[in-house]
Amino acid sequence: MKSPREIKDIAKKNLVEYWGLAVVALLMYSVLLGIGVNFAFSFSNGFKVSSNSSSSIIAVFLAPVTIGYLSVHYNIFKNDNPDFSDLFKGFRDDYFTKVIVLFVKQLFTVLWFFVFIIPGFIKAFSYSMTEYIIQDDYFKEDGINAITLSRKMMDGHKMELLGLLLSFFGWFILTALTAGVLWLYVGPYVTQATTVFYEEVKLKYCKQLGLQYNQDEIEGYYQSSQTDKKDDDLYYE
Repeated sequence: MKSPREIKDIAKKNLVEYWGLAVVALLMYSVLLGIGVNFAFSFSNGFKVSSNSSSSIIAVFLAPVTIGYLSVHYNIFKNDNPDFSDLFKGFRDDYFTKVIVLFVKQLFTVLWFFVFIIPGFIKAFSYSMTEYIIQDDYFKEDGINAITLSRKMMDGHKMELLGLLLSFFGWFILTALTAGVLWLYVGPYVTQATTVFYEEVKLKYCKQLGLQYNQDEIEGYYQSSQTDKKDDDLYYE
């Protein structure tokens, strides 16, 4: 498994040609989530429903937006003609199936937090690859099995994901000091790094089960057009 520094180096190289797309996708993603939150408050005021309950309902129905946002970054990672329209991938094909799966994921996580805080965090990391799996055409999993697959893929890798996220701690502090403005840079950076991490654990999982996976194609995903392929430390072996 690559170190956080190696993963972040790959993420930055992947974004070289696509910073504009990544920033626009982040802004649209934020706008769509903001619209959902505002609608939730209006809904709660109009129907006398608690704002927390209505926000949860709207958040679940907007969850496919997250799938689309990750799809943008996954296509950036693969250098596979990433496009702004990828942001709406979560709303295509079996939309309500995706809603149900992400609702169940959220429900499972909350229930584990009720058990105790630490198990809740552990399960949150276990289920963290669910959205990536749903948008990944390789697995063709958009049902409840995506949650199970995420748990299996993350077995033994939860602390590595935590380490990767903690490596951005300084960036998070700087983002707070700039009133969130720096997030236009940090947001895509973090998401692309997490995307690289997903592909790392995916490759290891496929190798573990003996699944066929075109490793040469994966090497090409690391923006070989932008990086000398002799730079072996940035590629899968």
